[in-house]
Amino acid sequence: MSATPGSLRIYNRANTTLLSNLDRTVSGRVWGPMEASAQDRLNRVGSASVTVPFDHPSAADIVGGNVVRMYQDSTCVYAWTITQVRVVEIDDEPGKVIVASGVGLLGRWSEALVEPWNANEGRPVSLDRIWNWASPELSTTGWSSTVYDQTWSNSQWPRLPEAWPKTNSPATSWIWSRTEANVQPTGTSLFRRARTFSSAATVAIFVAANSTFEAWIDGVLLEREPNRQPDRTGYEKTRRYVVAVGTGVHDFAFGVENWGGSISDNPAGLAVSVWTVESDELNTILFTTRAADGDWKTKDYPNPYPGWTAIQILQMCLDEAQARDELLGWTINDNGQSYAEIEEFAVRVGDPLTKVIDALAATYIDIEADPTGRVLRVWPKSVGLGSATAVDLDPGVNVSFLSRTTSDEITNAVLGVWNEGVRWRTRAFSIAANGRRTGTLVAGQVGNRRALDQILDAYLDAYALPITSIAAEVVPTTGAVAGVDFGIGDTVTLDGDTVRCVGLTWRLEADGSLQARPEFDTILAVRQQESIRTVERLTEAFDAPATAGIIDRDLLLNTGLVGTDTVTWSWSGPIDDARDPDNPTNPWQPVRLDKAQRIYRFEVEVPAENLAAFTGTTTIVLLKNGSSISTLSLGDTDTYVGNDVSVTQVILPKDLLEVQCTAVGGHIDGAIRVLTADPV
Repeated sequence: MSATPGSLRIYNRANTTLLSNLDRTVSGRVWGPMEASAQDRLNRVGSASVTVPFDHPSAADIVGGNVVRMYQDSTCVYAWTITQVRVVEIDDEPGKVIVASGVGLLGRWSEALVEPWNANEGRPVSLDRIWNWASPELSTTGWSSTVYDQTWSNSQWPRLPEAWPKTNSPATSWIWSRTEANVQPTGTSLFRRARTFSSAATVAIFVAANSTFEAWIDGVLLEREPNRQPDRTGYEKTRRYVVAVGTGVHDFAFGVENWGGSISDNPAGLAVSVWTVESDELNTILFTTRAADGDWKTKDYPNPYPGWTAIQILQMCLDEAQARDELLGWTINDNGQSYAEIEEFAVRVGDPLTKVIDALAATYIDIEADPTGRVLRVWPKSVGLGSATAVDLDPGVNVSFLSRTTSDEITNAVLGVWNEGVRWRTRAFSIAANGRRTGTLVAGQVGNRRALDQILDAYLDAYALPITSIAAEVVPTTGAVAGVDFGIGDTVTLDGDTVRCVGLTWRLEADGSLQARPEFDTILAVRQQESIRTVERLTEAFDAPATAGIIDRDLLLNTGLVGTDTVTWSWSGPIDDARDPDNPTNPWQPVRLDKAQRIYRFEVEVPAENLAAFTGTTTIVLLKNGSSISTLSLGDTDTYVGNDVSVTQVILPKDLLEVQCTAVGGHIDGAIRVLTADPV
């Protein structure tokens, strides 16, 4: 190792200890051929290579994993990790050369992968890691601990939905984030609740909402916006999700959007009932929605939604990696800046952490790796890496070549095609200047309108104006030297335009010094490129959204709308003519079901037009294998009576189900119904 450090220096993998210098001249001998170059771009990993004689004194240190630092005037301008080493024979020249190549220090983050939420704690996991308001580690500080029961006395639908697993201990209520009212504002409120499990369990989560909802457990999306309008009776349907959970705390989260309705009757509400499951049947109720519980947390119509900052996401990924003995020694420097919360951010589980960095850098932050350590330096986009400079670059002075390329392939009216149809978004200023220029974007499996609008807006940000790029050959002059007077992220004046330096290509000159060749883009072009990457990220993130179908544990999931059926017995004329169980023509014959079902309601109905002829009380009994499980009493002023049935009443195919009339009133022409649902 020479006494005076040169332009290229080799450090150990930790980037802490100098091993040797890659100087052209060592002990009076000039070593050649010797070449080095590096390409560094804004918010990207970058790449580099170096070629040295096989017998160079520092050859032994050119091994995979070591770091090559590149210096200009004793200042480290770039550092990269050796990832590949080749020994090459050169024609017509004696000896061999070593060619080493690699990636910038930022590439080290590819050595660690994205984990699911708390993968080792018996939680459900999915293909996506999603940071949003429903994430299990998001603090609920500032959330209200008060929810309100909703009975809607003037509404047409105060009851719980069909197939609901009803119980009186404790009974389920509709709840909302505001005091009971028959008219609630349109918009979305959020609800969360944690539950500690002392042992592993299978749980069934029943959900209904007015108008639509999204349901999460432990940061895994179960379903988003089922029963969309125009299905205006969606609140009458029960949705069910069956998942396996391990011991410990599990987080349940529900977001409910209240759609517009009538002025006199537009209530809102959430109904949830969570049970343990044994032998494919409901066993024990764990909790429900009701104000008296006091364990629910709510955010009343939040705007913006609670979320995560880019720094929080990066730090969480780094902490998890270091807990696995990966990325040891790395820290994050937020440069003392404040960062806005991101409503929802998703990446694929198992992707390298460079995918996280790239996705965040597309929209929210600028990043770079400190070349002299293991520090990820971060700035919000509003501040940005670099700064405005006084550098002025002009053709004929310090620019020997200049070209501008403008693309007129613009779109200012985009038709978004998604799983709910189509949606238009436009940019009026661009239409006024350029005429209407339409395009189409297929948004895959995007599950909600907010996400779709975000994708379409990013698309228009990228394409609503012509894209102009600039290429220039800069001659280093005093005060305008790339890498010294301006660097990546800095803005300069180029032929009268304000542009940003988005890349530097470093090359080793014959005198052993490093020279930089800059790349420029207009500020608009930089933002357009970021928008293009945002569209790609968002469409990729939502192309295969995390749903219950990919929860692990090899559990066969009964997910979605609860299946229902009806068993009916009817009669014509006076009920007395049909009540004799020994009569072989009796229409009330016993039945057996084709599959296991849970009885949730027993009801009888007669025509209202016959009300005047009714006298006395009719009593009807529902029997399972000869034993009564529910009784109805139809009075002389009743046209309909119904009873909710205990969730424990599961009817198997071997069971005999029948009805008997034990007391006769004057009821004419009626029907008896047993309403059944999937047992879980």
